[in-house]
Amino acid sequence: MYNKLFQYDVPTPWDISTGEFEKESPSLFVPGKTIRGCLIAPDGNNFYTCRDSDNTIKQWSLTVQWDVEEISDPDKSIDISSEDISPYNVRFKPDGSKMYLLGTDSNTVYQYSLSTPWDVSTAVYEGKFKCVIPEETTPKDLAFKEDGTALYIIGPNADKVFQYTLLPHTSQYPPAQSDTYVKATTRYDDIYYWAYFATDPTKSLTGTMQGNSWLSAWGVITNQRFHIDLGSAKIIKRIYYENEHHNGGGTNVGVENFTFWGSNTEASFLELTYSFGPDVLIDGTPTADTEYDVGYEATKACDDNLETRWISSTSAFPHWWKYDLGAGVTKIVTKLRIYKFGDTAGCPLKDFTLQGSNNNEDWTTIHTGQVANVTTPTWEEFTFSNAIAYRYYLI
Repeated sequence: MYNKLFQYDVPTPWDISTGEFEKESPSLFVPGKTIRGCLIAPDGNNFYTCRDSDNTIKQWSLTVQWDVEEISDPDKSIDISSEDISPYNVRFKPDGSKMYLLGTDSNTVYQYSLSTPWDVSTAVYEGKFKCVIPEETTPKDLAFKEDGTALYIIGPNADKVFQYTLLPHTSQYPPAQSDTYVKATTRYDDIYYWAYFATDPTKSLTGTMQGNSWLSAWGVITNQRFHIDLGSAKIIKRIYYENEHHNGGGTNVGVENFTFWGSNTEASFLELTYSFGPDVLIDGTPTADTEYDVGYEATKACDDNLETRWISSTSAFPHWWKYDLGAGVTKIVTKLRIYKFGDTAGCPLKDFTLQGSNNNEDWTTIHTGQVANVTTPTWEEFTFSNAIAYRYYLI
């Protein structure tokens, strides 16, 4: 394996047909690490490579300008694994203040700001710059027009050069990444999937969704709303949305159709509240410690029929009712609805405790409550905080 930099003399400037091999660098080979791409700085003092096995951009010094024989070990580098795990090539803004990485894991060009021009150790990730799908799914190289108004991408999948016009714009973010400025109608849980995670430019765009994305309540497919308060009026001409995708894993995840609205009315934003997901008592198995008689089985408590019910035996309290969501299924429950019949003295539920478990042995109390005493059938709702998904729920 070579992993060397080869230098050619070109007697006729810019005419590669006149090029002749002149010299080569020492081997840059490191076992298990493949070097991709090569760029020499305009002053001829440094050159840059991508290395896929440790997901870094390396900066090498040329002790003699433009002479690849006189090369030192890489003295500066940046780890870009949070953005892409398959770096392929790198380019810089002419003044060295910006760096652009072409990553083939997400087929995207990423943008970095360098506080010291041409020094990769000072690079800070600014945000995703351009995804080149669907034009090219295996991009291998990139180039910019000298004035920065066009980007060029080439790859073996399409065997074409694609040109992108770069329009000047400024990214707009809310004044703070919090639920004061970013809200949604639902969220999957209160730990990993807050709405404002989706607008935070510091969050990773690759790897796990947890802690990096907004995810609505599971099973809520339509009419989800996502609101951003920018703090002041802005003109928005382009939105960038990173959709969730799976390879053979989850389905029905991500946005398919959407409408983008703008408003200067604050009320609609402030009134947005979190709703709840669908009933989780579906396709599982209910059981109870006792059943009063035929027709009052544990299954009657969740059969979506208000004419039926579960009733325990008349033996001494307490009694319990339990629901098993099934092997491999867990849900975060934050609301309980109880339908009170109120037609037989002593029968309606009064004091209760809701508990959760993932092994059917160790139970955690989620909520303790008391059902109101009523004489006519009615629903009563109990909401509470809970951030843990359980397989078993016990009342």
